[in-house]
Amino acid sequence: MSSVKRIVGTGIAAISLVGGILATAVPASANVGDWFCDKNDGGQLCLMSVSAGYKIWYTNQTSQSKHLDFNIQCLYPATRYGDEGSFTSNPGWTNYYTFQVGRKDGCSPLLYDYGTRHWYNTVNFVH
Repeated sequence: MSSVKRIVGTGIAAISLVGGILATAVPASANVGDWFCDKNDGGQLCLMSVSAGYKIWYTNQTSQSKHLDFNIQCLYPATRYGDEGSFTSNPGWTNYYTFQVGRKDGCSPLLYDYGTRHWYNTVNFVH
């Protein structure tokens, strides 16, 4: 999608704390910077609202590398956004992607694991 700009990165969890990424859950609401995390697929799947859209990240807390892909699903308008491809997440790494799609309502992160062939999501939404 041309409206999605790829901003990706990887790093180990300890380094990601320096970049401002924490691995605890907080309630979601309508403010820029609000975020939440849920345990999913052997790690933590998180979503945060940013001024240009949404930042999604996954921290691999397993002892195995994973082949994964990020998407987000928004309720209003009912739209699913994909990123620009899959990635490898090694043990202890935090992988992230920023969807620059503007502010939507009721967005939730989606994570596809090619190893299990399963989509993972969260029960929380960022508005």
